[in-house]
Amino acid sequence: MGRAVLEVPLGYRAGGWEVAGHIASGSWGSVYAAHRAQAPRTDDDPPEGTEAALKLIPSGTLSWPQYAQLEEAVREEVRFNDQADHPLLVHTFETFVVDDRATPTLHGAVVVAMERAERDLAEAIGDLPPDEAARIVAQMCTALTYIHALGWVHGDLKPQNVLLMRDGSVRLADFGLARELEGTHAYAPRMGSSDFLPPEWWSERIAEHGVQTRPTADIWALGVTIHQLLTGGLFPFAGAGPRARQAAAQAYADGDVPLRLAEELPPAWRSIVADCLAPDHEARLPHTAASLLARVEALGTGERGARNGAPWRRPPVLVAVALAACAGVVAGTMALNGDSGDGAAGAADAVVTVFNAEAECRESERDSCRLGLARDPYARYESGNVVTRVRHGDRLVVECTVPDGWSVTAEDDRSSGRWYRVRRAGEAAWLPAVRLAPGANPVIGRCTGRARTR
Repeated sequence: MGRAVLEVPLGYRAGGWEVAGHIASGSWGSVYAAHRAQAPRTDDDPPEGTEAALKLIPSGTLSWPQYAQLEEAVREEVRFNDQADHPLLVHTFETFVVDDRATPTLHGAVVVAMERAERDLAEAIGDLPPDEAARIVAQMCTALTYIHALGWVHGDLKPQNVLLMRDGSVRLADFGLARELEGTHAYAPRMGSSDFLPPEWWSERIAEHGVQTRPTADIWALGVTIHQLLTGGLFPFAGAGPRARQAAAQAYADGDVPLRLAEELPPAWRSIVADCLAPDHEARLPHTAASLLARVEALGTGERGARNGAPWRRPPVLVAVALAACAGVVAGTMALNGDSGDGAAGAADAVVTVFNAEAECRESERDSCRLGLARDPYARYESGNVVTRVRHGDRLVVECTVPDGWSVTAEDDRSSGRWYRVRRAGEAAWLPAVRLAPGANPVIGRCTGRARTR
């Protein structure tokens, strides 16, 4: 257990949570055990006594580049949590920013309160009997099958991000690097754990929005994780450190050396792991999470293991609100140091810039180049539903979003059912997500109740 990045005293009250002890630390933050010390004030609050793991990130001390990375990670995790709901994915109770000026080291820290696990898979390697290990692999495959069917890539699958709960079930966790597919691939930042990234990841060109990634990247990571789980922690590629193991994996992918799995890997698992570690995306493509699940279950030891009924889950909109508040803390810190940033909307709003996918329309004043704002995001997007029009480059205030409206396809073939409620000359209207630049995902809460309609 490393030294805490943030030192939090036992008994400290962070929001409605009371800190009970340090669990672990990473490069940016620390994780603490806690329990809910406050009775529910709304139906959304978890019950008093609920156990949780609090991840604390000292955002007020981050540089602007570091904060930009944090912002992107949280934004994508918000979008993923907004769409995903499965009992084998870790559940977030709430996210908030610490407001404690009397404790400068904690004031402004972002806190993510999550389900508390018994331990992670990395801690359990070497302690699990074969049947239990197979059951865990089956649950991992089940969770990945759901994620991929939803159109996402996890992007950071590894034993540390597989949580083992007290009831024996599994949770996949840490979706900061999860990315939604745009057709056959997604774009991810040049980040991740090198031991679990496929060889092609290192040779892909870095595009404007990052490196191309696909569900087959998760399959490679699954193969490395299974190999570790069933061999007492051995990596499938030899080397004294991550860089050496990465070079060994690349030599295998280039065809210079054969795949040499550890002798400790049980014979029944060797073909499964070998298929997960096929040398490139095309070779891995037939081995989906669903097909691997069937093969694991065919061993006679795996099981789906999903629990009946999903646990209490906090609406993910709070993550967006907390990030906006966090941005205010960071901006305030920078202002005190003499720096200034662009103006921003309040915590509940965001400002977006309209994007026209037709390049010839971006400088044109033609009426045919104006883009419609709709009256109803759930009705057909046609002239009868258009209340006003905007041009490329116009800036609009966004109030909230719905992810399940009428699906719109832009001129560049991007499609989405997500809409944003905006203000134009004081009137409310709806902007299709495809009218924003590719990759633009404003951090904003989901519309609820009356906010869903005009």
